[in-house]
Amino acid sequence: MLKYIYKALTSYLEDSFAEVGKYGKMMWWSILSLTNFSTYGENTIKRMKFIGIRSMPIVFLTAAFMGMVEAVQVLYSL
Repeated sequence: MLKYIYKALTSYLEDSFAEVGKYGKMMWWSILSLTNFSTYGENTIKRMKFIGIRSMPIVFLTAAFMGMVEAVQVLYSL
């Protein structure tokens, strides 16, 4: 029984440390990629512009419906 608990605890701890190590490795590569902006910088800016412009109809539609709901709520509260 004690051997089973020891084995389960050891496995759990190994998995936990492995996940922390993966997270640390990901953070390290993320920090290193900030210094290499020239490689992906132009493409990133292009994608940001594309996503921003393509989402404007959704933003306007959402704003219009929120305005209509707010107008109904104001009318109801009067």
